[in-house]
This record gives sequence, C-alpha cells and structure tokens, in this order.
Amino acid sequence: MSADASVGAMMAASPPCVELGMLAERGDLGGCVLRLPANAHLANRDGDLHSGAISILVDTAAGLLASLHFGDNATLDLRVDHLRDVAADSELIASAHCVGGRAPYLAVQTDIRVAGDSQLVATSIGNFIQLRRGGEQGALPERDNLQPQRPEVAGTDAFCNWLNIGIDASADGVPLYRLPFSSRVVSNWELMQAHGGVIGAYLEAVAQLYLRQRLGRRLKTINITTNYLRLSGPSPLWARVSATRLGGRIAALRVDAWQADAALPTAQLFGHFQITDHIID
Repeated sequence: MSADASVGAMMAASPPCVELGMLAERGDLGGCVLRLPANAHLANRDGDLHSGAISILVDTAAGLLASLHFGDNATLDLRVDHLRDVAADSELIASAHCVGGRAPYLAVQTDIRVAGDSQLVATSIGNFIQLRRGGEQGALPERDNLQPQRPEVAGTDAFCNWLNIGIDASADGVPLYRLPFSSRVVSNWELMQAHGGVIGAYLEAVAQLYLRQRLGRRLKTINITTNYLRLSGPSPLWARVSATRLGGRIAALRVDAWQADAALPTAQLFGHFQITDHIID
C-alpha cells in the first residue's frame, strides 16, 4: 500500500476525520497535506471559524505524518499560533512537515491556509512519541454505544454543541466542564484512544466559554499550548479553568483536564486570548 493510500485508510478509520469530511491531498514521509471543507459545525457565535477547529486539523495532519514515520503515536505537546480570523464557510488546507527529532520522537510543523490563499491563518509545532503496545486492553465500549447525543450546552456556539460540552457546578461553585466520550472523540477504534486534536479543541473551547461568562466580551485566541500527560481512554473528560491574568486586552488561562482523578491530569492547556471589546483594567 502506498503512503498516500495509508493516509487515506487512517483517515477513514478516524471518526472526527470522516464526520468533518477531511480529505488527504498528499501523504508521504516528506509531508502531509489535508483539506478541511467548510462545515457549519465549526462556527463560533460570531460567525467565524472556531479556533478550536484548527487544533483538530493541525493535530490530525501532524499525527498522520508521525504515523507514517513510526506507526502508532501520541501527541506530547502542541502549540498553535493564530494569525488571523477566517469565516466559518472557509475551506482550509493544512500542510505538515518534519522539522526535527528521531524515533521515538518527532517534531512536526503544520501551516494552515485558506484554500487558494497563500496567507497563513495559523501555524503549529507539535511533538509526537511512538507508542509501544503492551498488555491486555480492558473491556472497551461497543461502537454502537458511542454515537454523539443531543448537545448539552444550548446557546453557546455550533462548535461547542458539536463537541457536546456540558457544564456542571463543583462543590466550591467553580464550573466544571465535561466532554462525553463519543465517536467524535475517538482517534483509534482499536485502542479506543481519544484524538489529541479533539482534546485540545475541547480545552480551548472551555477557556473561551469561561472567559465569555466572566467578562461578557468577544474573544480571539492568540496562542495555545496543550501538553498531553496521559493517554485518554473511553470515559468522559473533565476540565477546570484557572485565570492567571484577566486584563483589559489580554487574558491568560490554564485549563486542566482529567478523567478518573483530578490529581492525575490527562492534559493541560495554557493560552493567551485577546479581549476584542475594550474594558478598563
């Protein structure tokens, strides 16, 4: 099977890729090029493309390239710099190529553009590690039981509804955000492993939900860095936000996500967000 055919097969086995209609235009050891058609599910409440959708696209392109180099892999960290806004009906092109590392590690740069436009929308650097399977997998849920349910957070935006993010109150009154484990989260059907880009998108969406609730202002993502600390299995993800700075123009946040135990985080996101409506510090 050719490298291009391998990439197509891997994408066909990934529910988020299938549902979002991603297409592989190139897939070999020199790089991967993916196309993400316009999709109404990827809009934010302002009518632009939700910045979290970029995380799904860049992690998919970079992760596929890592798969061509050394098979099963996991994202170690992913930094995304957002350079400009694009309309929700834009078709995006992701171009991923290796910039360093050696097995079992690989560093991949991914650039995002609107189809037919040379100007960058976002750029990303991600680090990936080769996985070595071992031991027996526990009982895994049936695929038929992993279909997305009705959105839990109405009135937020199309993207949060597509992810099915829920909000619960903790004992101390700080919001807890929940991502159910559904087919939209699955990256690998065999391992029931969660998609790193979906996790990153979820954490970024949570950060924006938190800021909108606190500030009541429009927001734009400047940059995010997601660190992946543990593989995420077939159970819900929970997240909590900590604000390190809430200024007049810039907000800096940390989002911690876990599954069974908050003391054992699955992933952490650190992000800077622009507050587009002026307020006084």
